[in-house]
Amino acid sequence: MTKIAAGIVTYNPDIDRLRENVEAVLPQVEYLYIIDNNSGNFSDWKNIFDENKVGLTKLNLNVGIAKALNILMDKAGNDGYEWVLTLDDDSVIAENYLKEIEPYLDGEVGIACGIPIYQGQDNTNVYKERTSVIAACMTSGSVTNVDAWHRVSGYDEWMFIDFVDNDFCKRLELAGYRVIQVHGTNFSHQLGETETISLFGKKIVLRNYSPLRNYYSVRNQIYFIRKYSGNIKIMWYLSRLLYMVTLKLLFERNKGENLLSIIRGATEGFRKKI
Repeated sequence: MTKIAAGIVTYNPDIDRLRENVEAVLPQVEYLYIIDNNSGNFSDWKNIFDENKVGLTKLNLNVGIAKALNILMDKAGNDGYEWVLTLDDDSVIAENYLKEIEPYLDGEVGIACGIPIYQGQDNTNVYKERTSVIAACMTSGSVTNVDAWHRVSGYDEWMFIDFVDNDFCKRLELAGYRVIQVHGTNFSHQLGETETISLFGKKIVLRNYSPLRNYYSVRNQIYFIRKYSGNIKIMWYLSRLLYMVTLKLLFERNKGENLLSIIRGATEGFRKKI
């Protein structure tokens, strides 16, 4: 039987949502690791979970999602787990999530995920195949091969947050692993303070990230494009980045702060040595 653990990276979580997250995942795994990135509300929720099945690690500072995930994967690997389901603190998996994914986990798969259902959206897609090979699974909701994680040297900690999953999945792909999505199950994922606008008759979702998050988003996308320039469709990624920046500067809040964070992020993304 496949040995699967789960891990949640927390940072100032909504306690009710975190409890819902844990209650959904605990019946499906042998053990759950929680890595906390120095949450300000840590004392409010640190004692609400069963210590026999939940291991809680509080870091002394916010080290970012990439390093926290590496800590999590290292702990699980040292404890003998072959696969790890990673989750954000605001994600909730379906009742039989791992039961649906487990049959597709083998040595050729580096990472597998279900269908993300974003806050306020429905999954109306119809799939002919049970699984598909995709470019990237988001880290939340993904079941990661511990051996593959070791082979590609884990998550890129310089990226801190944002596009960490795209980078990791690209390295898995280049190392010969498959990145797959299983269509028979899903998980609920929140996107923060989103709002929807209508533009030329099309619904557009604005994420309203903080200026700091926008800095990392732009910086890391430019870094990613430069890092894998010979292995990706550069114009697709550049147009995606330009579209995102345009929406932020035209329609999102804090336009002035966003502009400064985007300029700073772009500068650092081009400056970073590959």
